[in-house]
Amino acid sequence: MRTRLVITALFLLLPIGPSSSAARSADPSIADGPRIIRPQETVSDVVVRGRRLEVLGRVEGSILVMGDDAIIEGRVDGDAIVLGGDLIQRRQGFIGGDVIVIGGRYQRAAEAPALHPSSKIIEIREYGQSLRESFRHPWRAILVPQITPAALGQRALGLLLYFLIALLMIALMPSPINRAIRMVRRHSGRLGLFGLLALSLLFIVLLVIVRFLPMALAVPMTLFVWLLWFGAYLLGSLAVHVVIGRWIQSRLVRSPTPSTIMALLYGMVVIAILSTLPIIGLMTLLVLVTLSLGVALRLPFRSPELGA
Repeated sequence: MRTRLVITALFLLLPIGPSSSAARSADPSIADGPRIIRPQETVSDVVVRGRRLEVLGRVEGSILVMGDDAIIEGRVDGDAIVLGGDLIQRRQGFIGGDVIVIGGRYQRAAEAPALHPSSKIIEIREYGQSLRESFRHPWRAILVPQITPAALGQRALGLLLYFLIALLMIALMPSPINRAIRMVRRHSGRLGLFGLLALSLLFIVLLVIVRFLPMALAVPMTLFVWLLWFGAYLLGSLAVHVVIGRWIQSRLVRSPTPSTIMALLYGMVVIAILSTLPIIGLMTLLVLVTLSLGVALRLPFRSPELGA
């Protein structure tokens, strides 16, 4: 049960997923006021985003609360997972599985039933406020990004890691990288459309896998699809960064042999700046992702139309 909850959370975490207002009528976990499991009420797995969960009855499964607190006064047979909030176990509260709290605290009353000896407790208190805001207002963080020292530090570390991976990819497979760069320069519009269709298909496939396949198949297939997407993004975005950087080089440096590494750096700086701007950042991310998917999916096919 825990694994299916975590997979479901992947879709709820995505910025393009349903917002609090848009999904309110269709998703009972996204609404005003706390979600209450009343006494004598029995439900299965519970996923709540952006509001408090109070368990007074019984959950025959696990709970996942994102962006607020979970209060256990009844019974949770499975795991209790809280992201961006506190998990409070009152004296009558029972938790049958693991306890995972990220961005909050696990508070257990002295009289509360003890966890099973095999149960694990994972508690990470950092980033509580940022996680809470991200889950409660997912669109605000994207449309109006906040520039703080912590956010800038995380962005710098992410760019450094990306740059090191990009250098490794350039050294290990220079020929595919050069072909990808030519494709972006010549047919960016066509690749973007192809990538947008592929991105839509990717989400449909993931939803079908999570909803209809048995757990033994859903977990490895979901991980496999996400790994493929991540690899495609790395390859395609590298080509996009280099193309942008070479355009800047052509304006700044008149050199017959422009440096690919410097072009990569120029492109990364431009994308990083654009991604911090309200609304423009979201559009930049969407263009980068769709172009990256289009490049990665068209690269294996030597098509004269794409100049490969």
